[in-house]
Amino acid sequence: MTPQLSANEIERMRQIVAAHDATTPREGMKEFDLANPPVPPYRYQEYPRAVYHHETGATKNVHSEDEMHDHIGAGWSTESMLAADPTLDGVVLSPEDQAAAADLDAKITKRNRR
Repeated sequence: MTPQLSANEIERMRQIVAAHDATTPREGMKEFDLANPPVPPYRYQEYPRAVYHHETGATKNVHSEDEMHDHIGAGWSTESMLAADPTLDGVVLSPEDQAAAADLDAKITKRNRR
């Protein structure tokens, strides 16, 4: 059961809707692929930033410049252990282990060629 509206009430409602439509910008529908949704442009943010403790090997994120200075004063560094000491890049093997690793590499390469 719908309420009966007078012609004046209907006309007033039409005026309200028209005034609303005139003040609200209409952009229409934007189409995009759900599998590849739009990505907002990259915006550089200095923080959070990682700091490293070389003695313990711990890593921590800092969220402000003050927090970073506090950690640096407490012995943390902004350089990772690998950047600070390039010899940590790989493990040093004994000659026997190097021969065993070379043998395994040869077997893997031979098997992958099949």
